[in-house]
Amino acid sequence: MKKIISYFLSIFCVFGLTLSPVFANDDYDATNYPDGYDSYEQYLNDPDYYNQDRVKQREGKIAAADSYMKTRALMRVGASKYLNVTLFPQETDYWCSAASAQMVIYYLTGTKISQGTLINEIGAGYTVGGVAKTLRAHTGASYEAQLTSGYALGNATTVDIDAGYPLIYNPNAGLLKTGYPITGKTPHYVVGYGYRYNTFGSTGESYVSYLDPYKYISSAYGKHEISVTNMVKAVNDNTGYYIW
Repeated sequence: MKKIISYFLSIFCVFGLTLSPVFANDDYDATNYPDGYDSYEQYLNDPDYYNQDRVKQREGKIAAADSYMKTRALMRVGASKYLNVTLFPQETDYWCSAASAQMVIYYLTGTKISQGTLINEIGAGYTVGGVAKTLRAHTGASYEAQLTSGYALGNATTVDIDAGYPLIYNPNAGLLKTGYPITGKTPHYVVGYGYRYNTFGSTGESYVSYLDPYKYISSAYGKHEISVTNMVKAVNDNTGYYIW
């Protein structure tokens, strides 16, 4: 028997200091969501993910990315690239989505839009779909929300950084291991601005570099590097989405 419970989902960029109401349904069924999603939370973060137009846009991006990555097969070894993205701190405990969007938009357009304006455009819940839509509106670029199960985060990072476009990751911040609590879940947004591939004979792996806007934890704020494997784990432990 399906269990019907009162639902109050909160996405926030801190570990309990501030909660931001996201969705509220008096009678929601957490097991009843459209095919293709892994969870009700994943569905709520981008209800339009399987919209025909969004699917078509993603398929086009993936086809182009796969074609590009084939040309990079040998050049990737030992390669690295970083975009000079300006770090902006989030102005409240829970505006990581707006701060991340602000960084990307400023880098691509040179226009600094207020976080208050961006948070209103992103909308209730600060969803991945809302962030992607806001990026498209302000940059004219084909930013799409993407599940890691649909296209490899590492490949997407290489393609976008090489083309001059920052990404946005949506991890559980606790798994980034930069000072956030490691228990529970801390949904967060950070900006991917670079990558570094391992070299021949290396026992290590490839890495992505990101900017964290959360100024309230000094060890978390600013530039970081993390293995692709661990970033994917952190993203999958949250919603499973990134934006490229």
